[in-house]
Amino acid sequence: MRSQSGWHDLPINIYDAIQGHLDVGDRGTTARFFTLNLWAAAVRVEDPTTGPNNRDVWSLLGFSLGRCATQLQRLDLSLPVKLPDCYFLRELEALQELHIKCHEISSSLFEAISHLTALTSLQVTVQAARGKSRQEGRWMQLPPSLRRVLLDGFILLPPPWALGHLPGLTELQLSNIGYDNMYGGGVWGLLDWTATQLRVLTLHDCGLECLPPWLSTLSSLKELNLSNNPLEELEDEETQHLSALRQLRRLDVAKVLWEELPEPLLRGSTLRHLSMHSSPALLVPGTYLKGLTSLHLGWNQLAACVPELAAATALKQLHIRRAAWNSSVDDEDREVCHSVHGDVAATVLATVAELPSLATLVLDFEGIKPCSMAALEAYHRLRSQRPEVRVQRQLRVM
Repeated sequence: MRSQSGWHDLPINIYDAIQGHLDVGDRGTTARFFTLNLWAAAVRVEDPTTGPNNRDVWSLLGFSLGRCATQLQRLDLSLPVKLPDCYFLRELEALQELHIKCHEISSSLFEAISHLTALTSLQVTVQAARGKSRQEGRWMQLPPSLRRVLLDGFILLPPPWALGHLPGLTELQLSNIGYDNMYGGGVWGLLDWTATQLRVLTLHDCGLECLPPWLSTLSSLKELNLSNNPLEELEDEETQHLSALRQLRRLDVAKVLWEELPEPLLRGSTLRHLSMHSSPALLVPGTYLKGLTSLHLGWNQLAACVPELAAATALKQLHIRRAAWNSSVDDEDREVCHSVHGDVAATVLATVAELPSLATLVLDFEGIKPCSMAALEAYHRLRSQRPEVRVQRQLRVM
């Protein structure tokens, strides 16, 4: 498999990769974009401390990038190793986009990032090596120029220092971030004063058990992702926090334990994309259904609210899947709770065939147990009646 950097010999020696890619020699490097992406399933990366003549690998990288410090605008370092001290990042005065993906980051990373005064987009992903726990990382003051921040896969410890003022931040995505820090003032403090500009907020798999009060300040928010969090029944105060989200267009609450979707989120007609699969909640009647263009839910959910689906006349994309079950569900109840009988599926498919705007339909047939002749006939009838609809049959369990 060829990596994005262009090397394909296995194993890959990072020193040789850096030296070859940056063309270290008499000619200077003047590129505005640099990608060293060796993150590929078939690539086994060697991680030597030094290269030929005892030259440090990361010093070579820092030296080479420093030669184009005034031109480099985008940097992608995706290496399946531990990324050591990143002090060389300080010199990249023109850098606007930084993407880092590795097994482990150094303690100096965020300190170095704080010097990048032109940085507008930051993405840091830590994918720990197999058998290792998530890494702890501390925040430093971030550049005020940032508009987009994506963090994935490590534990942020609340720092004793300020996070900095990010007046232009419009997108914050946190995925698989440690739970304890979420209430310690670190990440929560970040959002207290960025609310007026924030358009996209993702808090995926962050261990949230309740909604933070600052949600009530996100009046400009257009996309909210709360998926895979142990959120249960909302308190009245939490429901009020959601009332301010009047411009919401995309909502993802998949694998959230709400028995029903919060009414404030469905009150208006701005919602266009809704993902709620693997959740106990069902579709409820409302004006929001008429505006939906994309819907992702489970067979069991859809079977219980077929009349409601008929109101989604603008729906263009529908994904019906087998729901993943919660660990609290007994083995003997799983098939009952998370799949439907073929005869019920036939009724669902008949309703789907009547949706006037439908363009794409994704079906997970693992959610029909047992299948029936009625379900198969309804499926083929849909294909013949609506040949313009692109139908994908998904046979694997998701």
